[in-house]
Amino acid sequence: MEALADILNDNPGGILWYVDELSGMFSDFDKYSGKVGGTKDRLLSAYDCSKWDINRKDKSKNIYIPHACVGIYGGIQPKRLSTAFSQSDKDSGFLQRFILIGASIEKAPLLNSHEMSEESLAILKAIVKHLGTMTVFDGNAQSGDAPLV
Repeated sequence: MEALADILNDNPGGILWYVDELSGMFSDFDKYSGKVGGTKDRLLSAYDCSKWDINRKDKSKNIYIPHACVGIYGGIQPKRLSTAFSQSDKDSGFLQRFILIGASIEKAPLLNSHEMSEESLAILKAIVKHLGTMTVFDGNAQSGDAPLV
């Protein structure tokens, strides 16, 4: 959590956190802090971009993040799903903040002109071209502010 707070402090627009195996991340929660449930409580507030006030032993390293926005994206094995979330996760709303998608792949997807219609390929190219021209502002940008990117 301390590392995540430092990352958020450097990224006022928030972050999307990719985790290859979510059940491993869940099992590591509170591993070092000794406070059970602290990490999940902190992430519950990050779902709504609430403020984080991190108080450290060394007061010069305290961090205040007015809008801590964290999205988590990752995978989990179907057999681990039943043990990854507890009744407490359901009661607190932690589980409900995840969109669970079951997918099966019969054939590896290919994005090329042989597997994609000309119309779909043209749309995809237009989207990528448009994304390259966009200007991104943080959530607190005022008219006339310089873009972040």
